[in-house]
Amino acid sequence: MGERFLTFDKLSVLLKTTQFDFFNLDVAELIQLIFFCGGQRPYGIMALPKTTL
Repeated sequence: MGERFLTFDKLSVLLKTTQFDFFNLDVAELIQLIFFCGGQRPYGIMALPKTTL
């Protein structure tokens, strides 16, 4: 476990790609949220109710 990870170059491309129109806005925000939450289980984050501030 923990033997596979993104290189910094691939991670940079992923995060830069979420800033453009390549992904739906919700998907882009989900990718960023999962990354910034430290790699938590994606389904648990996706199942959280969406609320606005």
